[in-house]
Amino acid sequence: MEAGLTGCCMNRTYGGFHTHPLYLVILIVAYFLLAVALLVTSNSSATGYEASIYRSTPTIFWIAVAFSTVCGIVSFIVHVYSGDNRTRKLLPAFLLIFLSYAVCLSLFIIRGYYMWCMGGDPATHIGWIKETICTGYVPDSVIYPITHIYFSEIVQITGLDLVLLHKVVPLIFALLMVPFMYLFACMVLPQKAEILLATLISCTMIYGWYTDLTPNGLANLFLPLVLYLLFKSLNSYTISWGFLLCIALLFYPVFHPIPTIFLGLVLLILLILYITFQFFKKKHSTILTGYMGEIKSYLLPLLVLGIWFIFWISSFRAWDVTIQNILGDGASPTSLSKLTAQIELAQGYGYNILEQIVRQMGGQIVLVFLALVSLPLLWQQIQKNNRYRYVFSLYGPIFVLGTLIAILYVFYLPFGPLRLMFYVLVLSTVPASFLLCWALKKSWVCKGALTAGSILFLTGIVLVGLFLGGITSLYPSPYVATANYHTTQAEVEGMDHLFVHMSIDVPILRISIPLSRYGELLLTSEEIKIKKIPPLYLDSPNAPYHFGYDNVSTISILYSTEYYLIISEKDRNMYVDTFPDMAPYRWWPQDFERLNHDPGLNLLYVNGGFGLWMLRDEST
Repeated sequence: MEAGLTGCCMNRTYGGFHTHPLYLVILIVAYFLLAVALLVTSNSSATGYEASIYRSTPTIFWIAVAFSTVCGIVSFIVHVYSGDNRTRKLLPAFLLIFLSYAVCLSLFIIRGYYMWCMGGDPATHIGWIKETICTGYVPDSVIYPITHIYFSEIVQITGLDLVLLHKVVPLIFALLMVPFMYLFACMVLPQKAEILLATLISCTMIYGWYTDLTPNGLANLFLPLVLYLLFKSLNSYTISWGFLLCIALLFYPVFHPIPTIFLGLVLLILLILYITFQFFKKKHSTILTGYMGEIKSYLLPLLVLGIWFIFWISSFRAWDVTIQNILGDGASPTSLSKLTAQIELAQGYGYNILEQIVRQMGGQIVLVFLALVSLPLLWQQIQKNNRYRYVFSLYGPIFVLGTLIAILYVFYLPFGPLRLMFYVLVLSTVPASFLLCWALKKSWVCKGALTAGSILFLTGIVLVGLFLGGITSLYPSPYVATANYHTTQAEVEGMDHLFVHMSIDVPILRISIPLSRYGELLLTSEEIKIKKIPPLYLDSPNAPYHFGYDNVSTISILYSTEYYLIISEKDRNMYVDTFPDMAPYRWWPQDFERLNHDPGLNLLYVNGGFGLWMLRDEST
C-alpha cells in the first residue's frame, strides 16, 4: 500500500516531465547534434589504413553519441521511477538511443572503409559465396551453407556488390536484434518496465558479433527471435506457434552448429527443470499422466532439433575431425595451454592482463554480475507466484554454459570457448533488467531524497557503464590491444596483383597479411591449388624481426634463394600506434624505411598502401 501511494505521488511529481519544455529542448538538441555529427563524419572518410577508428572519427561524433545516450538513459530511469507505463511517451528517448546504437555499429561504413576483416573469417565466407555464384553449388566442405546460398541469391537478384553486402547485412541483423530482444523479453518478463530495461540493455553493444560477416555471427544475432518463438510455444501450447518454432529449429543446423547446440541445451535444461519442479510440487505418480501435454511441448522440439542436427552434421567430414580434436591425441595444444601461452607472451611485452580483461570484457562481466545478484530476489518472487518462472529457469542454461566454457578449455577446439559467452550475455540480460527495475522501484519506499537519489544515480552509472564498455570494445583498437580490422582497397588490389604475377616457386615473406584468407577471397579453389597457397593452419607471419637489420645490412643475406616480401600500410602502423611497446622486439618505423634503400631488394609493385619486393638471390 505504501509503495502504491508513493508511486502515485511520484506520478504526480514526475509524470509530466515528458512534456516539460526543458526536456523537449534537450531532445531537440540531441537529435540536431546527432544529425550534425553524422554529416561531419560522413565528410571525413578514411584515406588510408586507420589504427583506431576512435581517434580518426571527428570528436563531435562521440560527443553527440554520449549526449544522446545519457539523455535516453535519464529519460528511461525517470520513466520507470515515475511508474508511468505509457510507452509512447518514452518513444522519442528510446529512438535517440537506438539511433546512437545504429550509427556506432555503422561507423566503419560511414567512414568509408573499403572492406572489413579480410584477415579473418569474412574473407573465407566471401570466397565461398563467390564460388557458389560461379558454380551454382556450395563448396562441399561448408557445413553451414544457408548464409552463402542467400547471399548468392541476393547478389544475382539485385546485382549488388559483395563488397557492400558484406558490411550492410551484418548491420541489418544487428539492428533487428533489438526488436527481437524486445519480443523475447515480452515472453519471459511480466512487467513493462522490466521489458523496456531489457530492450535498453540490448542497445549497449556488449554482446559482440556485430560487424563481421560470419554465419555464426548472423545466427547469434537472429537467436533472440528463436528464443521468443520457443517461450511463446511453451506458454501458449498451440500448434501454430509450435509449427513456427519447428521451422526455426530446422533452419538452424544449416545456419551454424554452435547456436544450434545452444538451443538444444536450452530445451533440454528447461525440460529437466520442468519435470524436477513438478516432481517436488506434485506426487511422483501424477507427473507423466497429468502433465504429458506440457512435457511434449518441450520434448517434441528437442527431438526435432536433435535428430535433424545429428543427421545433418554427421554427413560431413568436419564432424569426425571435430570429434577427434575434442578427444585429442595428446600432442595438440588445449585451449587452456594456448591461453596460458598468450598471457605469458603479453606479460613478457609489458601488458597488464587484468587491465586488458576489464577493457575488453568489463561490460560483459558487469551484466553477468547483475544477473547473479538478482538470483536470490527471483527465488523470493517465485515462492510467491509463478510470474517469474521463465526468468528463473534461464539460470539453468546460464550456469551450464558457464561450466561448459570452463570445461572446454581442457580440450583442443577449432574455436575459443569464450564464443559461448554471447549466449550467457543474452540470457543474463533478462534477470539483469529485473534487478535494475527492482532497484528503481525500491527507491519508491526509501526514506529521504538522498537515499532514493543514490539508487537512481547508481542505476544510471551502471547503464552508462554498460554503454561505455560496449562502445569502447566494439571496434578493435589500441585501447583493447587489437589491430583494427580495416582492410584498405590498396591492400586488396596489391594482393590481387601479387596472385596474378607471382611465381609459384618463390616463397612469400609477410608480417600480418594472411595468404590463405586472401587466396580464398580472390582466387578459385582450383587457382589456390595451382598457386600453392598454404592452408590456414600452415599460414603464419614469417618476415624476420627488424628485417634482420640489427645484424646485417641487407635482408637478402638471410636467404639463399629468391623471396617475395609484401608490406601493407597496416604493417607499417601496427607497431607505432597499436603495439608500440612491442616495437623494440618486432619492427621499428625506420626498419620499413630501410627497405626503400636496401640493395638486396627489387621493388616490383607499390600503390600507396601496399608494397611488393623481390629479394635478390645473392648466390647468382
